[in-house]
Amino acid sequence: LAATGDRAGALPPAQEAVTLRRAQAEQNPAYQPDLAAALTNLANRLAETGDRAGALPPAQEAVTLRRAQAEQNPAYQPDLAAALNNLAITLAETGDRAGALPPAQEAVTLYERLAAEEPVYADALAQAKETLRGLQDAPE
Repeated sequence: LAATGDRAGALPPAQEAVTLRRAQAEQNPAYQPDLAAALTNLANRLAETGDRAGALPPAQEAVTLRRAQAEQNPAYQPDLAAALNNLAITLAETGDRAGALPPAQEAVTLYERLAAEEPVYADALAQAKETLRGLQDAPE
């Protein structure tokens, strides 16, 4: 729905997806990656509809989940880096540029390590660096 321009229409299914994935993850932790993805999607949908402050809690929860996943399994590090970059953007959009710097820097650090091992992450690294540069260059 969001891709067709119906950003407001995309919000209820994104909220329902989080509710369903949360229930699944409570029953079986194997669904936590799906919950984290649903939370990121919800955060993006909220931001697109102008509710940037409302986008912050799901973006933060996604980072928390992704961090736990990456600690248990390094294969989730790219997902953590993406969630951190998303959180940095969300924080910046709420006006908290200072708060956005640490997750943006952490995303760059993770992507640098990943790109050094697998060049497929070079584009994601470039995007994360662009986010960080935008935060560092922007006036307070």
